[in-house]
Amino acid sequence: MISFISGNGTSRQSLVDDRLEAVKALRIAAIKFRQTAPHGRDYVGAEHQYEIDLAAWRQRQQHLATLIDEVDNEAYALTQIPGRP
Repeated sequence: MISFISGNGTSRQSLVDDRLEAVKALRIAAIKFRQTAPHGRDYVGAEHQYEIDLAAWRQRQQHLATLIDEVDNEAYALTQIPGRP
């Protein structure tokens, strides 16, 4: 998702800054999210459920990493579009 840079719209710098602020917040969220990983010690006697929950957690972690990359790439792409600063 890349915004169109126009003379009457939001400045390029503001669009980039907003995305970079979002990336920073998402990275903080990713650090916090790592603390929610399932631990085998909490699944004694339910190892199968641990594997299911760990797989779901890993998928969520990957979604978050993908979102961070996408928004960061948008910020970079905005710097490459000719037009209004």
